[in-house]
Amino acid sequence: MDKPITTRLPEEFVKKIKELAEKENLDASTVVRRLLARALEEEKLKMVIEGLSLHKISVGKAASILNVSLWEMMEIVRKNNIDWTDYDEEELEHDFSLVK
Repeated sequence: MDKPITTRLPEEFVKKIKELAEKENLDASTVVRRLLARALEEEKLKMVIEGLSLHKISVGKAASILNVSLWEMMEIVRKNNIDWTDYDEEELEHDFSLVK
């Protein structure tokens, strides 16, 4: 069930919302809902990227939070250049020494 929420916005925000609504032939509340939904998704992505970067969550958990496939999550990781493995140079050298 939708719930109303009241907030005060700067006049410039209201003006831009009305312009978008008019341009897209929508009412202002629909534009605000769409903008809020997009901002919430962007914030969720930012938090997931931070969690991965700090090695607080796994790639699988990140994919689950964002409701994307593991392959899509790996593409997000690649695009954002995230070191999610916590695999350092010392560990790499050790692993190389084992296969020599």
